[in-house]
Amino acid sequence: MESYQKALTSDERMASEDLENMDIRLALAEDYAKIGRANFLLAMNSTNKKINFLQAARDRFEQSRAVYSDMQAHNLKTNPINESINNLTKEIARCDETMRR
Repeated sequence: MESYQKALTSDERMASEDLENMDIRLALAEDYAKIGRANFLLAMNSTNKKINFLQAARDRFEQSRAVYSDMQAHNLKTNPINESINNLTKEIARCDETMRR
């Protein structure tokens, strides 16, 4: 998780410095999704912090989806981006469902 966080910090800085660089934005979206998946796995193996990990996962999935949506707004409407958005929407729903249990 620490290496994911370091990559995220670096990519967030670079993305804020170069708003038009879609390669960096793609890396940023992937960073958020990786951290989301890691938090989801931590939630599945936790009892006392399960909801905290699920909420953290959901938040990161939302951030990733927002970056991909922003990329679409810049006319990058490709199948991989569409698939990523659809997959992230499913991950968010899975977090919500798991939190309701």
